[in-house]
Amino acid sequence: MSTLGFLEGKSIIVRLLFLLSLMLVFGLLFELLAFALVQVFYGLSPFGLSIEDAFGPNGIATRNAFRMLQFFLITGMFVVGPGVYVSLSKNPNTFTIAAANSTIDLRLALTVMLGVLSFGWMVEGLVRINLLAFEAFFPADWFQYLLLQSEESASQMAVFLTSESILEDVFTLIIIAFVPALAEEYLFRGVLQEELKNFLGIKTSILITATLFGLTHWQGINFLGLVSFGWLLGSIKQTSGSLWFPILAHFTNNVFVLIQVKSSPLPIEEALKSLSVTPIWHYLAATAVFTLCMFFYFRRIRLLDKL
Repeated sequence: MSTLGFLEGKSIIVRLLFLLSLMLVFGLLFELLAFALVQVFYGLSPFGLSIEDAFGPNGIATRNAFRMLQFFLITGMFVVGPGVYVSLSKNPNTFTIAAANSTIDLRLALTVMLGVLSFGWMVEGLVRINLLAFEAFFPADWFQYLLLQSEESASQMAVFLTSESILEDVFTLIIIAFVPALAEEYLFRGVLQEELKNFLGIKTSILITATLFGLTHWQGINFLGLVSFGWLLGSIKQTSGSLWFPILAHFTNNVFVLIQVKSSPLPIEEALKSLSVTPIWHYLAATAVFTLCMFFYFRRIRLLDKL
């Protein structure tokens, strides 16, 4: 393996620690910039922001301040930091981001979108299994902590999803659906998975990246679902050879969840916390659709490879 950058000959642990350091540094720098912008544009102190204020008289300004902080943090940590790492590494054999397909095959894109939606229904079953397993095997205090953490996460997410205008809805769509899809796929599938692949092989790199993807979301109750979703995105990146397809899949999933929550008759926070009973035939139908999508996906991949 030929590395042109100063990381030549360094172990994977050293390389990952350096990547993490850059992520933390640029995440902090961009968050400090966001603090200043929140003060200037909204006249609010970032240190005094609270979830309760997001639903009060000054709710719109508070919610937008939270969204701005989120945007700059994700951009600094997941895009700029890894981007600097790629630039400093200068290894043309490690990262395939620039070599990603410049155009998206429409049939393949539609198959990916339908496949990820059906996969979401399937993963819901894993979330239930995850919950039952934690309740059965974890100490009661640990399980209660996970439930409390899940409720706090729902309360925080409700801040981003609550809106009083179409402009706020557009802001929400960008911050919750588009930015995470682009930034997280750039880091996990574009940089991390490709880096690990050179040291550990394809399958191991996809699995480790998916596990880290699940851990960084800090949602213990949904851990198996997140890891499974990360595995699917990593597999799409590997088989398609393009970063655009996992970005599209991730964005489609985020938009679908956003629509589900916003269209629920329940208040947003309650809709995020609810775990409704899903008929077994929903899982069976989702499995059938996903299997069919896999068939057409690989068929299309083989056809495009021949062109």
